[in-house]
Amino acid sequence: MRTVYRAARIIDGTGQDPCLNSVLIVEGRLIEGIVPETQIGKDQPIVDLGDCTLLPGLIDSHVHLADDGSPQPRKLVENEPAGLTILRSAQRALASLQSGVTALRDMGAPSGAIPAVKDAVNLGVINGPAIVTCDTQLTITGGYGRQHNVLGREVDGPDEMRKVVRDLFKCGADFVKLMASGKVSVAGPALDACQFTPEEMAAAVNEAHRLGRKVSVHAVGLGAIEASIRAGVDCVEHGSFLTEELAREMAARGIALIPTLVPYYVLAHPPRELVLPEEVKKRAERTWKVALNAVRMARAHGLRIGAGTDSGGPCIPHNSLPRELELLVSAGFTAMQALESATRINADILDIAQTGSLEKGKLADVIAVDGNPLENIHAIAKVRMVLKDGRNIPLESPLKN
Repeated sequence: MRTVYRAARIIDGTGQDPCLNSVLIVEGRLIEGIVPETQIGKDQPIVDLGDCTLLPGLIDSHVHLADDGSPQPRKLVENEPAGLTILRSAQRALASLQSGVTALRDMGAPSGAIPAVKDAVNLGVINGPAIVTCDTQLTITGGYGRQHNVLGREVDGPDEMRKVVRDLFKCGADFVKLMASGKVSVAGPALDACQFTPEEMAAAVNEAHRLGRKVSVHAVGLGAIEASIRAGVDCVEHGSFLTEELAREMAARGIALIPTLVPYYVLAHPPRELVLPEEVKKRAERTWKVALNAVRMARAHGLRIGAGTDSGGPCIPHNSLPRELELLVSAGFTAMQALESATRINADILDIAQTGSLEKGKLADVIAVDGNPLENIHAIAKVRMVLKDGRNIPLESPLKN
C-alpha cells in the first residue's frame, strides 16, 4: 500500500536542512522517497499531520529493558521468575516503541531474557522496536557486573573468554559487552583500573571479530578506556574520563563513543528517593563534569557519538532519550547533530543500516512530533505518530515499568 504523509517539515536524518513543502511517500514497509508536494497527483490521498516534524524513528544505543528505573533497579529481577522478567521487558519494549524509539540496543539482562523479546518482536508475536542485544554482560570473577546470580557471566583467562563469546552468540547475542571498570554509584576503589587482562580483552575482540560481530565495553575510568582502545574494541560506553590523546586514538581507530550523560546527571543531581553515600556524591559530581568535557573532546576529534540513555538504571525511567538529546545540546551539539546521534549515527554503530534515515529503500521507521525539534529539542518527546516497518503503531499510554 502506498501512503503519502504531509508535515510542516521533514528531517531525513542525513544532516541536511529540513525539507519544506514536501511529502514522505511510504510503499508497504519501505520508504519510497521525499518529493515536493507539487509532484503528487490530485487523486492521491494525503495524510496531513499539520504543524509536525517527520523524522526517522529514534534509536537508543544503551538500554536495560530488564531494569525498572527505580532507585534499586535490579531488585525485581533478583526476586522474580525469569518468565516475569521477560514479560516486563516486553512491556518496556512496547512503551519504548510508542515513545518513538524504533530500535534500541540492550546492554545487559539475565541471560536469555532479551533474545526472547527480540525473537517475539521479529516473529510478530508482540509490537516492539528492533532490538540489538548482548544477552548478558561479561566480567571477571568477583568483578563489577555479576550480581546475585541473575545478571552477567564471570570469565577468566583467554581460553574461557573465547568459549563464552561463542556461547553468547549461540544463545542469541548480537555483540559482546565487557565490563572493564566499576561504576560511579558504588562506593569503593577508584574507577581507573581495568578489570580484564589485556589477553582476556584481546581474546574477546579477536573471537567476536572473527565471527563478524562487535565488542562494546563499559569503561568509565582512564585505565579501562585505554585498555579498551588497545584491545581494538568497536565502541566505548560512558568513557567519562577520556583524554585528548585517547580521543585522537579512538578517532584514528574508528571507535565510537556512547557517553550516556543522563545517568551522570542524575547521580550528580540525585532526586530525593536516590540516597547516595557521601563518597559517591563527590565522585558523581566530578564524573558529571568530566563526562561533559569528554563529549566536547570527542566532538572536536570527530568521533562517532551515539545517543544512549542507560534507561532502566537508578532513577532513569525508560524512554529517557529526549533528556539525553537535551544534555548533548548542553554539551555543545546543535539540535540537528543531536538528532543525527539518535538516528543515522546510532544505526551505523548498531549495524542496522536498513534504518536511521528517510532515504529511498530504507525501512519505513518514521515518527512525527509536534513542533520543530530544531528550535526546541524537547519537541522530540511530543510524539504524534509512529510507523514501524510502515505499520502505524497505536499510541496508548505507555505501560508502567
